Amino acid sequence: LALAHGRPVAGLDTHDVAGVAAVESPGAAVEYVEESKRS
Repeated sequence: LALAHGRPVAGLDTHDVAGVAAVESPGAAVEYVEESKRS
């Protein structure tokens, strides 16, 4: 749902999904989303 609305999505231990950034930790997920929103 988030991808359909153009929101950044980060996943922990996830499969290779188009549009989802694979990250190593919860902190990295938050950082990815915050950085994506600034761009």
